[in-house]
Amino acid sequence: MRTSPRTLRSMAALALAAGLLGTGIAPAFAATPATPKPAPAVAAAHSAHYPSEWSSPNGDWVISTKHAGNDTTIDMGTWSHRGTIRVFVTDPTGKRTSHDFRLQESHSMAGWYQFSGSWRAHYPDAGPGQYKVVFTMKASHGWENICDTTLGFVVR
Repeated sequence: MRTSPRTLRSMAALALAAGLLGTGIAPAFAATPATPKPAPAVAAAHSAHYPSEWSSPNGDWVISTKHAGNDTTIDMGTWSHRGTIRVFVTDPTGKRTSHDFRLQESHSMAGWYQFSGSWRAHYPDAGPGQYKVVFTMKASHGWENICDTTLGFVVR
């Protein structure tokens, strides 16, 4: 599978958010050194209560929800996990739906595995309101959360 230019831009933005640029970990995008910064506590464009992106302190995991037009893209990238990620989306009515995404190796960063999925293509639209997003991975005892942070986005 070929990585689109849009996905590559997203990866660069995620690598920047994770503080990977300029570290030698993400050489394909390392034009200038970047200072690592934590994900914003509140993403005003997405949700008043949940952030729109999160990265682990060491940059091993980067997850985000990005609103574009009338859709939201759910993205994840990792250095440390292979296989399948299950993403749960809870709609404004409280209904929780899951979808499995297979991580695929990036063509531009060796060892970086990622997926990008459309919310509208994989989850039911319950209308306007706040949606919560939880990322999980397969563990020996079932599915466990990748992080303690719930992401979110708003549909108007």
